Amino acid sequence: MEFALVAPVLLLIVFATIEYGWYLTNWLVTNNAVSEGARAAVKAREWETDTQAAEDPEAFARTALAEALWINKNLDSEYVETEILPADATAPRRIEVRIIDLPYRSLTGYLGKTMLPQTLAAKAVMVFP
Repeated sequence: MEFALVAPVLLLIVFATIEYGWYLTNWLVTNNAVSEGARAAVKAREWETDTQAAEDPEAFARTALAEALWINKNLDSEYVETEILPADATAPRRIEVRIIDLPYRSLTGYLGKTMLPQTLAAKAVMVFP
C-alpha cells in the first residue's frame, strides 16, 4: 500500500530528471556546435588569390556546425544563420553564427510543453585574425 502511494512520485522525479537531462544535452550540443562553426570559419583561408584555393568562411561554418550537431543530424539550413560583420570603430571584423528556433524533440514527452522550452537557440561570435 505504501509503495502504491510513493511510486508515482518517484516515477515523476525519475522521468523529470531524465527529460531535463536530455534537454540540457541538446542545449549543450547546440551551443558547442555553433562555437565549432564559428571557430572553423575563422580558420578559413579566404585571402588566397587563387580562386580554387580561396575558402569561404560561411561555408566552413555551416559544414563544421552540421558535423558537430550530432544530436540533430537532419538540420535544415533555415535554422542556421551566418553573417560576416565588417570592422568598424568599435569592433574588428568578425563572424556571427546563430541557430534560431531549432525544434526540441523531447525524449519521453513526460514533462510537456509547459515545463521545457520547445525550441533551442544559440549564438557564437569570433574575431578574424
